[in-house]
Amino acid sequence: MMKNRLLFITLLYTLLGFAQQSAQITLSWQDNIKYPYGETGIAIPQFEGKYMYFNTDSRQLFFTATLPVPQAVDEASLQITNVVYENITTAQLGRLNAGKIPAAINATLANAKARNDNYMVLTLSPIVKEGSGYKRVTSFIYSYNISNSNERNAASTNEVVNSVLASGNWYRFYVEKSGVYKLSRSFLQSLGLDTNADPRKIKIYGNGGRMAPLLNSTAYPMDPAENAVRFVGEEDGSFDGNDYILFYAEGLDNWNIESGTHNNLYADRSYYYVTVQGAADGKRIQQGVQPTGAATLQTGIFDEYQYHEKDLVSVARVGRRWHGEAFNIENEQEFKFNMPDLDGSPISITVLAAANSNTGGSMAVTANGSPVSTISFFANNDTHVGAVDGSGGTGTFTPTGSDVTVKLVYNNNGVPAANAWLDYIILRAKRNLKGNNKQFRFRFNAAAANTGVLQYNFTNAASISEIWDVTDIYNTTAIPTDAQATFSFKAAMGEVRQYVTVVSNDYFTPLRDGNPRVANVNLKGTIFKNSQGAFEDV
Repeated sequence: MMKNRLLFITLLYTLLGFAQQSAQITLSWQDNIKYPYGETGIAIPQFEGKYMYFNTDSRQLFFTATLPVPQAVDEASLQITNVVYENITTAQLGRLNAGKIPAAINATLANAKARNDNYMVLTLSPIVKEGSGYKRVTSFIYSYNISNSNERNAASTNEVVNSVLASGNWYRFYVEKSGVYKLSRSFLQSLGLDTNADPRKIKIYGNGGRMAPLLNSTAYPMDPAENAVRFVGEEDGSFDGNDYILFYAEGLDNWNIESGTHNNLYADRSYYYVTVQGAADGKRIQQGVQPTGAATLQTGIFDEYQYHEKDLVSVARVGRRWHGEAFNIENEQEFKFNMPDLDGSPISITVLAAANSNTGGSMAVTANGSPVSTISFFANNDTHVGAVDGSGGTGTFTPTGSDVTVKLVYNNNGVPAANAWLDYIILRAKRNLKGNNKQFRFRFNAAAANTGVLQYNFTNAASISEIWDVTDIYNTTAIPTDAQATFSFKAAMGEVRQYVTVVSNDYFTPLRDGNPRVANVNLKGTIFKNSQGAFEDV
């Protein structure tokens, strides 16, 4: 009898633990409250601070609640019900970016862990666009289920282990732009690497030029990760003079959505590390697997993306937003781009800039002499600081050739003390998939919104020896082309994949420091130890 009672109590506790949990949230709104930013702040609608997150770069407002839970929750079980809204005017948005307010609250649930405690993070957009107006959430009920598996905690917790840099001989080199790089025997010798060792043991590590994510919950390597490489000539076990290594290196020229910039805010070099150690062979590029089914969509074009952005000055002297060229003395400046093999469709040109003026102003954008857009700057006042907020404009232009000159003309409204700064210029175009004796990266953005099999069709491609899929920069895969003038390959849709053409006469060359030798370091293995050498939580 006692045994049955204990079994019943255990089952009851288990069922209660996995039952649906729910609670209500109420938001009390205040309008045009200064959010601390810059010297004077920025006016936005606000609610309870413990739930509020304001992205100062994109000027977006979010509800985010970090709540303790007994164990991991089922992230897919989130339900938002009984949502109560109130209508608001455009004026009540303050300095929020109206163009980025979504049509739905887009609620998400994520697990988090601090020390040994479990938390769930509930995030949603508290203001939504409805038709031509806006409304905001005043209350809602959320519900979720406790996960019935502990696999998530085990998989998402990074074990503290020794760094790969803790032992052995390591040498580093760096790149600045993304692409296919060639490492010759002489270059590796100049670093100090022992090229008389078995070349199959040579390994390259690095995480590219991307910034570490701002959120600790975002997946990111805990240590330099090994990259797959192509070693030409290693089969005989000897690193001969004509042998070399090819690999894809990620530079500092990729868009970062968290900080709204193409540049790494903390570094101007993307370092990679090379070593010859360990019994295992190095990671090598494998041949990619293509879908076997018939293509449901074919394309002979890709989405070209070029930009200009320099980080020269922190105008607001706060935050992660930096700007480039100033328009105080030279009110007119030109920026040149070359976009070969365009398909003839219009180019989209986006310009983001900032100004500091008590009377406002504007900036005219032209391309090859044709008007594209006009950016209007607000005058500085109690609710707006132009140098902090920035303004942007997007327009289109149809070129007749491959050269595009973007001209920016700043109108200071006759105030000599007024100033403006360029943030960035982005050009988006459609390019034909054809070889031009140059390596280039390509992607097809429409693949994300479709399902099935996508076929890429290349022409004039005899100079392209391979296509590399570099969506996962650590595990590049290769698609052979057999140097054919025309060829095709397939990929599954449902996501945007990133590729690069491999062209033998256009490999990039890495750069090196004066002292490329890397001293052994093992911060990961020692930072959690006390003076007695025993592991201790911080």
